Amino acid sequence: IDRIERFNPKINCITYKHFDQAMKEARESEARYRRGEARPLEGITVALKDDASRLGWKTTQGSLLFKDAPPATENAPIVDMIEAAGAVMPFQTTVPEFYLFVGASTRAFGTTRTPWNLEYSPGGSSAGSGAALAAGFGTLATGSDMGGSIRLPASQNGVYGFRPTHGRVASGE
Repeated sequence: IDRIERFNPKINCITYKHFDQAMKEARESEARYRRGEARPLEGITVALKDDASRLGWKTTQGSLLFKDAPPATENAPIVDMIEAAGAVMPFQTTVPEFYLFVGASTRAFGTTRTPWNLEYSPGGSSAGSGAALAAGFGTLATGSDMGGSIRLPASQNGVYGFRPTHGRVASGE
């Protein structure tokens, strides 16, 4: 949290922070470890791209049109999978408006930059996820990729991006 508060104002890769919820989930993970009941991703931080709904969170798709939308009433399938594996999701990451650009500069959240050089774009559309990983804000991050949206941010931020076979990970609402 301290690292995010210190460096995110310059990188600008986070849309919404959910630190109180994440700390509660981390304490629950700690208790599972103590009981010997750890799940595969128990306590690992996963940044959630602003394209997947989580109960009670806003999903804006990087657009002013949805910035004041009501919170989600259910989880996207990928969120259910991440939760079931025991991961902790402390924040959501920036995207270009409606995922239609290879960077992330929006009227809703401003411009996201790669932490390696603040003059450069982190790629897109999973821009915030790539930048957050490179900045050390989380251990893993979600992304979606139809035209390079995981691969471009991975290459532009010096992190590993994996695009699974189509249909391997459930998508959509």
